Amino acid sequence: MRKNLFEKIDSKPISYLEEITRIEFLFSKDLVIGSRDLIGRQHRCTIEQYIDAFLFKNWKYRSTYLCIDEVRQDLKITERDLATAPTQEDLLAYFEFVANMLLLIKNRFNYSVFFYLNRDCLDILRENLTEVLEKINYKIVELDFDKIIIVARNENADAVAENFKDIGDKVIEYNRTILHGDIAGKREILLVLGDKFEPLRKTLKGHGFGDLESNIGFLLNSINIRHNNKEGTNKNKFVVSAKPEELEKWYDTTYELLLLAFLAVTYINKKTEIDNLKAIIAKK
Repeated sequence: MRKNLFEKIDSKPISYLEEITRIEFLFSKDLVIGSRDLIGRQHRCTIEQYIDAFLFKNWKYRSTYLCIDEVRQDLKITERDLATAPTQEDLLAYFEFVANMLLLIKNRFNYSVFFYLNRDCLDILRENLTEVLEKINYKIVELDFDKIIIVARNENADAVAENFKDIGDKVIEYNRTILHGDIAGKREILLVLGDKFEPLRKTLKGHGFGDLESNIGFLLNSINIRHNNKEGTNKNKFVVSAKPEELEKWYDTTYELLLLAFLAVTYINKKTEIDNLKAIIAKK
């Protein structure tokens, strides 16, 4: 059966190079920002040029970088770096950088008689970033006024972050691609989630989730998360001999089980409300 135009567009395989090239044009080549000097002369620049000249040095997450080019070179996301066979990791790193720069424009652009901006270009940039990420099952998360991260979509993580806002950022951050292979980074997050889990253990055990509660406690205490299981009194042979990728797999399992525990507590709380509602209705 013949595919119509829209089916052909929707079924087209994603090309990392093509998508990066489109974003790079809109961000670094298209002259979409205009200005007028005091005597009325007009000048035009790209989004990247404007940010570099007026916004970047005041970005609180710039570390010690002095310009955008330094960041792009260190992250290996210059136009030259991305020109040949970019990987998904390359695309995600570049998109995360561009998304943060767009956040600077969104929050800090100086709309005045001296500067004007083609907002359609900004909208297209954001739409392209979002649509490409959706196709590869990722999404943009705005953590604060100046910080955006890109994370893998995880419905359980979204639900936990919504219901446990004090650990929401950590729950979402665990799914960042940059943490892949970063056992120390994952361990830090699991410690935070483990601390949140600890006072909930009694509730879980008392409502039929004893196995889940026990297994999470075992993992937190036995695979070099809460304790040094490589040496000393808590040493065990598995952790000593485990390859990094094997240990990381168990860290990911611990994370997923913690999400289930937090969701279980949410259900327990809702169940109490439902039981109360049942009692009220039964009286009538």
